[in-house]
Amino acid sequence: MKKLLLKLLLILTVVTTAITAEDKPQAVIIFDASGSMWGQIDGVNKITIAKEALNKVVGEWNPDVELGLTVYGHRKKGDCSDIESVVPVSTVDKDKIISIIKKIQPKGKTPIARTLQQVAEELKFTEEKATIILISDGKESCDANPCDVAKNLEKRGIDFVTHVIGFNVDSKTDEQLECIADATGGEYFSAKNATALNEAMKKIVKKVEKVEPMPTPTPKPTPKKLKNNLKITASEKEGGKWIEANYNIYKQNDEGKEGKRMTNTSFTSKKEAVKNKLPVGKYIIEADYNAFNKKMPFEIKADEVTKLHIVFGQTSKVEVRASETKGGKWIKASYNIYMQNEEGKEGKRMTNTTSTSTKKEAISHKVPVGKYIIEVDYNAFNKKIPFKVKADEVTKLNIIMGSTGKVEISASEKEGGKWVRASHWIYPIVDGEKGSSIASPDSTKDKAKEVKLPIGKYIIESKYNEFTKETPFEIKVGEVTKLNIIMGQTGKVEISASEKEGGKWVRASHWIFPIVDGEKGSSIASPDSTKEKAKKIKLPIGKYIIESKYNEFTKETPFEIKSGEVTKLNIIMGQTGKVEISASEKEGGKWVRASHWIYPIIDGEKGSSIASPDSTKEKAKEVKLPIGKYIIESKYNKFTKETPFEVKAGEVTKLHINFAPFHVTIKGINQCSIVNYEVISPKGRMVTQSQAPANKGADFVLPDGTYYIESTANGVTKKNKITIGGADATKGVTVDFGREYTKSSVEGEWKTSEGTTKIRLGGTKVQGSYSQDNGELIGEMTYPQKFEGFWIEDNSDVKCSTVKNGRYYWGKVVWEFDDDMCSFKGKWGYCNKKPDSSWNGTFIKSLPKEPTKEELIKADSETSTTK
Repeated sequence: MKKLLLKLLLILTVVTTAITAEDKPQAVIIFDASGSMWGQIDGVNKITIAKEALNKVVGEWNPDVELGLTVYGHRKKGDCSDIESVVPVSTVDKDKIISIIKKIQPKGKTPIARTLQQVAEELKFTEEKATIILISDGKESCDANPCDVAKNLEKRGIDFVTHVIGFNVDSKTDEQLECIADATGGEYFSAKNATALNEAMKKIVKKVEKVEPMPTPTPKPTPKKLKNNLKITASEKEGGKWIEANYNIYKQNDEGKEGKRMTNTSFTSKKEAVKNKLPVGKYIIEADYNAFNKKMPFEIKADEVTKLHIVFGQTSKVEVRASETKGGKWIKASYNIYMQNEEGKEGKRMTNTTSTSTKKEAISHKVPVGKYIIEVDYNAFNKKIPFKVKADEVTKLNIIMGSTGKVEISASEKEGGKWVRASHWIYPIVDGEKGSSIASPDSTKDKAKEVKLPIGKYIIESKYNEFTKETPFEIKVGEVTKLNIIMGQTGKVEISASEKEGGKWVRASHWIFPIVDGEKGSSIASPDSTKEKAKKIKLPIGKYIIESKYNEFTKETPFEIKSGEVTKLNIIMGQTGKVEISASEKEGGKWVRASHWIYPIIDGEKGSSIASPDSTKEKAKEVKLPIGKYIIESKYNKFTKETPFEVKAGEVTKLHINFAPFHVTIKGINQCSIVNYEVISPKGRMVTQSQAPANKGADFVLPDGTYYIESTANGVTKKNKITIGGADATKGVTVDFGREYTKSSVEGEWKTSEGTTKIRLGGTKVQGSYSQDNGELIGEMTYPQKFEGFWIEDNSDVKCSTVKNGRYYWGKVVWEFDDDMCSFKGKWGYCNKKPDSSWNGTFIKSLPKEPTKEELIKADSETSTTK
């Protein structure tokens, strides 16, 4: 079998004390959930072997020995701080621990040294004798040799014994693991397979259960009531100076996690232990220092002082300074420091905000020992430099950014002219090409703009008014390059607008276009003139067109700009008047909210909409329009109405739109028949049209005047003349198609899911036919809106055993009609079975009236006489 030199760690940490009614031995199992546990021995995953061995140990655990469980490597990949106490030390709950073991999934690294240290801290090894059982198939993967940790604990005089089992390891790993046992006076076992592992576990667990008898204790004096029962200190390393770290204390919940917070955020001290008083119980302290975060469970016992010492990890100083050249003066440069991730790229940012180096002294930062990247920006330079911080050393960083020079930028309209305010963009020349902008300074009328740049060649793009200019220049080391950009001469235009010559100014919008090669170019400015003040615009000398818009007026005006002169433009737009719009449902009724569209009359025709105001219930809508004739189209609910009106100069035209509808009633045809309506003007022009079932009739809202309504149904057209408005107004019209029908009639031609169907009604008896397989319908209207009967065909999928009207293919049918008798929903079935298939239909048209008996006799008589 190939040996997999990966880490399998199972640690049982035991503090042995006398067993009395109140004291029991304590043990902590530390379970290895590093990624290497997915390796195999004899075709079985190591994690499976370890879980089975651990479940067996827990299942047979002596209830007189308290037990806890700590796991590492089970939450994150590559995190050496992934260590968690999942079950605090307490009376053994075998089912709970076995359940937690089943859910563990290996992911991370193998921090043996850190785990030994943390477990020892949690068990307060500095005060009580401790035994640790370590089972490993590989080496430490995070920190220094764990043997050094064991030796350090021994040197401090701690009664600390470690028994070690080497699980299928190579000779080099044997030496490292055996060193841990030797350093602490423990024993070393070599196990090559799962069976040997279980045997070694049994031997060591028996040692855990053995408790040396203690002499009869001397009765202790009654303890004094404690003022404080918790003392907290912190340091970067074992035996190091105390440090300030912030912490919070939480009550442990039933799952051994953080529950209720017991303290506000507090700080440890560099000078003395911080004292607290808590009720008896189990807790978790969470502490933060620099980039470190630690969580430790602990217990407060009656009449005892619990001492917590938190070891975070070492930090060192980094001093940052920057200069343009090696040995040059220090400069101000902005920077950020990042931890290096596993790919050697920027990871977590260690500086809260972007920092800046100074010209006088180095900026100091304290960071954990490890690898970092500093990113520095100075002028147009950007540098990223990796560096390493070591314990007990100061890392000095001097960032060489690169040499620079200065450019002083000003602008004027002409050579020797006054400076003007201008915007500039600076581009480096890269491989002979214009690169991306690296600076965008503005020069002013009073002072040249100074910019520091790396040495090299550049292009400056300058913008003033409508002028744009590009100028190449060069930056040399330590020199000042002076640039005065000659932009071009300008003049001014003052813009105002009025309705008529000498009239008051009005607010108008304008667009200015240069004349380029005799053609109108693109808009370069869009000023608005006002009622109070002319709008001033500075423009390059030359010829222009100004396009002005006021109300519905648009006007173009040419003009010219001359150097240093002011051109005054007053645009005469045209006269206007006002219209006030309101609406109601009837003459003299309350106002209603309505929508309107206004169209000008151009050459006698209705033009395009120029405004779309809404009138309201409370106030007439006021609209200003150029003088002239218009049509207003108004819409309220389902009604639309057009009304002509005229706007006169300086006058207010009041429009009230009356939406009282003209109603058309239909009689003499089946109520379900569709009627098409056309409203025609006296000149024969179509005014409006609509379509509706006969029983609905039609409503029209029309301007005052005379009209003709043509109503068409079943190929028959009726024409009626009507008058809207005035003393002779028609109140309504009834169109009679000359036949008698009742509301409940189902007679007619129907479009159905089984084909076109024709129905005749005699009293309540129904007879009909349909297009499919010479279909026949017979039955009765059992209720006013319900037909029950039979369908009969020449052929079908099912042949009945009896005959219906001489045919074997038939079945039951039930239809239910809607309130208007214009559609039905129904079911059909085979033979005498209950109908269960859909049969739906809608009315198409009435059937021709059948002649009466008297009419047939009369017709026959007339035929005989002719013969």
